Amino acid sequence: MSENRLTFEEIINTISFEDIERSFDAPVQSGLMTKEDQQNDIARIGRLIAKGHVGYNLWDETTRQEFENSIAEFYNGNLETINVKDFCVKLDKVLQKLPDEHLKISPSKGNLLPREPNHVAVGNNICRDKKWEISEINNANTAVIALPELGNTLPNEWLQFSKELDKKLFNPDGSEKYDSLIIDIRDNPGGASIPFELLAKKLYGNEVAPFEKSVYRDTKEADYIRMINGEISKDAYQQRIQNHPYSDELVSICDYSSHKEKYPAFAKGGYKRPIAILTNRNTASAGESLCQFLKHHPGATYIGENTAGCYAEISGESVRGKFGYGVKIGSTHAFFEREESFERKGFPVDIDTSGHDAFAYVKENLQQINHTANRKLSSSKSESKYIPFNQLANNDFAFIRAINQGMDITAVQNLYAQLYPDKADNFEIVKTYALEGSYTSNILEEVSMDKVKNRGVSLEVDPETGELIAVADENAIDHKFFNQKDDFILHSENNKKPVEKFDFDTGEAVYIDKNLQKIKELRQRLKNENIDYLAAKQGAISNGLEEIGLSKEDMGKTGDSQTGEISEKHETIAQSQIEDAKYTILQRIQSQGR
Repeated sequence: MSENRLTFEEIINTISFEDIERSFDAPVQSGLMTKEDQQNDIARIGRLIAKGHVGYNLWDETTRQEFENSIAEFYNGNLETINVKDFCVKLDKVLQKLPDEHLKISPSKGNLLPREPNHVAVGNNICRDKKWEISEINNANTAVIALPELGNTLPNEWLQFSKELDKKLFNPDGSEKYDSLIIDIRDNPGGASIPFELLAKKLYGNEVAPFEKSVYRDTKEADYIRMINGEISKDAYQQRIQNHPYSDELVSICDYSSHKEKYPAFAKGGYKRPIAILTNRNTASAGESLCQFLKHHPGATYIGENTAGCYAEISGESVRGKFGYGVKIGSTHAFFEREESFERKGFPVDIDTSGHDAFAYVKENLQQINHTANRKLSSSKSESKYIPFNQLANNDFAFIRAINQGMDITAVQNLYAQLYPDKADNFEIVKTYALEGSYTSNILEEVSMDKVKNRGVSLEVDPETGELIAVADENAIDHKFFNQKDDFILHSENNKKPVEKFDFDTGEAVYIDKNLQKIKELRQRLKNENIDYLAAKQGAISNGLEEIGLSKEDMGKTGDSQTGEISEKHETIAQSQIEDAKYTILQRIQSQGR
């Protein structure tokens, strides 16, 4: 290969958009990355970020130039054959040049490459072993809501959390049980923001806003990222790729402009009491959402230290290639009031307790904090009539992704109605955006169901356990999750379909039947290692035969084919096959619940 160094533009043009699309379905490889492999991936990631990241053109020229120079240096450097993990570490150092705290490497699904932890100066969350906890202090006059892992929850837990808030914070007539609240979101890394929104709406007494407005970028690469994330369907993506005149402009998605005036506090109940919210540098992403959701609550006081500043660039599923690792590239950018920027800076606090534990500080100064908050509350009563938010909302995209990942649309609609009973009609907006990739503000009309049949999965809340489960639709044509290569249905005797527990946030599904889950994980591991499943199974059987003194040449033989003689060896083979058949039948009966 020529020793000529390529510029950033030349590098990202060494790979075509069609090459990027083909990488989506490429079989996963393991092992080592050659120089050519590394250069192809550097070019692919560089192009997707430069032409697809929603915030790229919003960053200043110096920032972009530093990133592009780092990509060029990486590409043109002395690239020796290395393993995938070492490549990811090197690539991550380049990604850190950009002001997007969500822009990270995902070596495997559900995991992110660790970075240097933030230094915390105001203590850690008081709850260590639960996803959330509600307790009392101050002679039972103050409730403490600790939320260390609230974002790491399933839809059934959102409903459980919502009911627990109603029961513990409010009296039957809707009045407040406590004189004040403390909400500890220190160390909360994010995840699903829906449970934070449910909490905030109960306290604010109206619709809440996560930002001023959000936008996506109008390019082919950005649409590819949105399709991977499930923000637009495959059909909508293909239609846009073929017909849409891309402009590379920012297109508005969710608009919360003048939200405080349109949706003032306490129009529909709310918690008209002082609320102290504790944050630290590890409060990130959805964990930071309360800083926006309760921004206009007159009784809220933020205490501790600035948050992580991982909020403005919103990403979903990682974009992956043939080596299995992924990169979380922003598909949505959030704008804030007065063009404020919090990325890497963090949301500010009203009382900085650096050097002192924030919770200890609040307990020591609770009377003064509540006195100041009550003065604000006394002059901020709202008598405005409650008006439902009848536009596309940011958290609607959790349901849009569910539809585009194969969930039965009726089941998703039922869950939406349980979580948002006062705006259930808005699901028509959600449905249209999922199927068409866009919507207009007056689309509250019936959408044809023709495009959503045969999606293959039914999403249901188990009435006994409260768990959200996914059940395959036996009439479906395609029984696969969106962007999921392994089979959803491993066997279907008597039309019985295996039931899965479904993680609504990540899109991961786990079989309730542990044996099926082991088979699924084995197949995925073999696939990641580029090993043929049937060959591996034959190898395992061969090894088992060798343990009883036989070989793979003996498989299937229960007697001499010419003489009909049945030897002791043949009896051993027959007994082995009978035991294997018994085990297989037993497993099938158990999986069918018989």
